[in-house]
Amino acid sequence: MKLNVQIQRMNLLRFIIMLCLAFSVTGYLCAATHILGSTTMKILSGTTVTEMSNLLLDNGGILDNQGTVTVKGNLSNTNTSSSNLGTGTYIFGGTTAQTISGPNVFTNVTISNSGGVSLIGSYDNTINGVLTLNSGQLALGTLNLLLGTAATVAGTPSAGSMVVPTGTGELRKSFAGISSFTYPVGDNDGTAEYSPVTTNFTSGTFPVGNYLGVTLKNLPDPDVNLQANLHLNRYWSFKNNTISGYSCGLTLTFTDADVVGGVKADLVCIKSSPVLETYDAYTSLNHLTGTVTDFSRFTGARAGLTSNFFAFLEGATDGAGGMTTILPTFTSAFPTSQPYSGLPWSYSGTESKNPIPAGVVDWVYLELRQATDPSLANASTIFARRAAFLKSDGSIVDLNGTDSLRFYNAGYNHSNNVYLVVKHRNHLAIMSNNPVTSNLSGVYTYDFTDAGTKSYGYPNGIKLVHGKWSLIGGNGNADALVNTDDLSGSFNTQYGLTGGYFSGDFNMNGSVNTDDLSAIFNPNYGVTGGVGDHYSFIWQSMVP
Repeated sequence: MKLNVQIQRMNLLRFIIMLCLAFSVTGYLCAATHILGSTTMKILSGTTVTEMSNLLLDNGGILDNQGTVTVKGNLSNTNTSSSNLGTGTYIFGGTTAQTISGPNVFTNVTISNSGGVSLIGSYDNTINGVLTLNSGQLALGTLNLLLGTAATVAGTPSAGSMVVPTGTGELRKSFAGISSFTYPVGDNDGTAEYSPVTTNFTSGTFPVGNYLGVTLKNLPDPDVNLQANLHLNRYWSFKNNTISGYSCGLTLTFTDADVVGGVKADLVCIKSSPVLETYDAYTSLNHLTGTVTDFSRFTGARAGLTSNFFAFLEGATDGAGGMTTILPTFTSAFPTSQPYSGLPWSYSGTESKNPIPAGVVDWVYLELRQATDPSLANASTIFARRAAFLKSDGSIVDLNGTDSLRFYNAGYNHSNNVYLVVKHRNHLAIMSNNPVTSNLSGVYTYDFTDAGTKSYGYPNGIKLVHGKWSLIGGNGNADALVNTDDLSGSFNTQYGLTGGYFSGDFNMNGSVNTDDLSAIFNPNYGVTGGVGDHYSFIWQSMVP
């Protein structure tokens, strides 16, 4: 059956068209179909209509598709009073580029045009049912495409069949509650690249009208690329509307062609704006992942807070410019998980390693703080923390015992300075007096061992021991003051114990005896630490 129609008035012609389309038939509209104001075109369920040219809907006209309409030309809708186009399916299946304009609310849309389809004009569009991507790209330009709470994506998304939100227009998804969704997005700048995003909300509040919008650029992130030579030539931007109190697993997919300045195995998922936060390291499948509680702009790069830090412990000195590694030899006593979960540190990190790598002296606990001046870098300014291994040469390394230390989930304001705090379970804590700086590869460096004045509050908390400026020992209860409380709280109760891991073992040889007093405690009696948050009760109240 062929239909060659232009609907002009709500009269006999309308009756004829509705009659023809009220049966389960296949029809062809060979000329442009123009639905004028006060005119209704209704296509009932089971009916398939192919518009070989353009489909135009004037203000006041109604297009109620309950079946299937294949459009070979453009869809232009100027009806601002009623934008719902029915419960059926619209297939954009032309052989040349097509456009969609107007405030359209679709139920189902299928893209089957290798020449591509573009949203144009002034109005955003909505799909409440199924978006099927068979072939061709759906370019958003400056307009937004909202996928409703029940909307799903079908077809075979790929570089040749995807949504392209590389302008200001977002692909938005509304959520009915805790759920996951994959945004089938990519770019067509030069070589088309498919780089989808998956969100997995595990908690949150999702009021009516909520959405999370995504755009992307086939460009280096303007902030992260300045800090690390290894980066992705791609970033994704997210806009959250009214979703609150959420935790969301995020998976970003990139292509090998996106990797610049290194290898993808060294990439880390990074949120770059408004503050830098690093999430999970790369594992496999060209995926970058992280669990986020705040959306903005994300990319991949070398960890922005990779560090080369150095410190010495007075109690572990070997007298020859190094430190002893006796404690890890007591394998039944030396902890394979970080020992700073208790007071006064209250650190909940899950760092663990078994067996302990060679050359390890002990666990240390680090904080990174941000402030304009070290006097303002108190516990309330901590933006990153972790436990790590201190090696015999003074280097502070990651858990494999060799790699530079990396801080994940670290966010700070680039306009502030970064200050490093090193804490140990029975030594006084120290903080850098100067800002920690990074090189062009994004590696932050600080060495406490070569100058006492590099420690804030000098000479408090640090002393020269066999040529190395070292954290002062004897603080068995970690309250930032060496006094008799360190004896009653740890030394006295542990006196005479050997072959273990003891807070009263000030000289760190695995035994608690008078050598700890004569060598470490007595010379340091009355000394205080150099970190601004001196006492444990302050640490407990201020550490976030």
